[in-house]
Amino acid sequence: MPKNKIPEPTEAINYVKRKLPVPTGKWDQLRMGEHVHAFTVAHSIGAAIVDDIFKIMAKSMEEGTGLGAFKRDMRRIMAEKGWYGRPDKTAKDKKYINRRLDTIYQTNILTAYSAGETRGMLRTAHLYPYWQYQQVQRNTKRQNHSAFHGLILRYDDPFWATGTPPNGWRCQCYRNQLSESQAKTLGGPTGIPQGVDMNSSIPKEWRYDPGREMIAPNFTRYDALKKIKYKGKSALSEIIATYRKEMTGYQLTQAEWNIYISNLPDKSLPAKRLYADAPMMFSTLRTDAAEAIGEDVKLIIKDRSVIHGARIRRASDGSLADVSLSINDMKNTPRKVADPEAIYKDNATGNLVFRYGVDKMHDIKAIFLPGRKLTSLMLHTFFKTRRGALDEDRRYSRIYIRK
Repeated sequence: MPKNKIPEPTEAINYVKRKLPVPTGKWDQLRMGEHVHAFTVAHSIGAAIVDDIFKIMAKSMEEGTGLGAFKRDMRRIMAEKGWYGRPDKTAKDKKYINRRLDTIYQTNILTAYSAGETRGMLRTAHLYPYWQYQQVQRNTKRQNHSAFHGLILRYDDPFWATGTPPNGWRCQCYRNQLSESQAKTLGGPTGIPQGVDMNSSIPKEWRYDPGREMIAPNFTRYDALKKIKYKGKSALSEIIATYRKEMTGYQLTQAEWNIYISNLPDKSLPAKRLYADAPMMFSTLRTDAAEAIGEDVKLIIKDRSVIHGARIRRASDGSLADVSLSINDMKNTPRKVADPEAIYKDNATGNLVFRYGVDKMHDIKAIFLPGRKLTSLMLHTFFKTRRGALDEDRRYSRIYIRK
């Protein structure tokens, strides 16, 4: 990756250090996003070596010692453990060992930088909302990645969920970040050229965005980590606990919220054990509304509340109900709840209810649980309701109306 395209290393270092080392028989035993949260090396089951490799990798990233130092430390550990990459390999297989160490190092370095890059680019997406795919022009470049070279798409275009580089072993493709005017000057936004097949251009195990999976993991997809044991319990439960600790109190930007929404389970509410329940700040209530109920009111969400609001609702005959929220309804939530048309107190529960219009027939009813001293409110759930219904219901007392 060209030097001037590498983001500040802090995010990349954190990406590696936060992983949970788990032994596996094959590298692809973990699927796509699972690699973001777990560190593994093929043929590590029974070798008692994955923890050692993880520590060496983390040290290399944190101290910036490079590939040479990584290889020296790895060869020492390999000699001590009698592990040389595969059960059928020995210290004499120097060519294989050297290639294997290169692969381990390059794979983790490139995905770490990609994850850190995504996080940084999402935080500045309000200024630079377009991303441009770039391929290093070299003699050994992959022809099936050349079709993406110069591609310009918004940060939240579905392409980046599966097309964010690296897109294969030792792939050195990368992204540029562009303002709207820069994108137009370069002829963007563009589309994927006709006839390009994503499935044949990018191997299945590489079709994910490490940074997206860091901030918006869909734990319902992590089937392998559910089965792997870590200290007597599921590795997934440990990973969820780590994610909860990392994200508690984190302030989502609008771009991060959009990615968070697009990566949620889309069919039904998952089992309770698949919730992270990390309270994250996603908006701030407008001043006059905040003064009506408190001061500087921060609006907080947890994943179960968002999933509850996002779930598909059906009418009694099984058809889609008109109260289901669209993806745009979901993306607009931070802006809309920050500027509600009215706020009510639920006289039965004490909860606060925000109302804002979503179309001519419906309002959004967002129910918030009051936090300590009313300086924060936790979103409990939100859904469409008939326009005007709240004002007609004596259960609710209006305490604010937007002027």
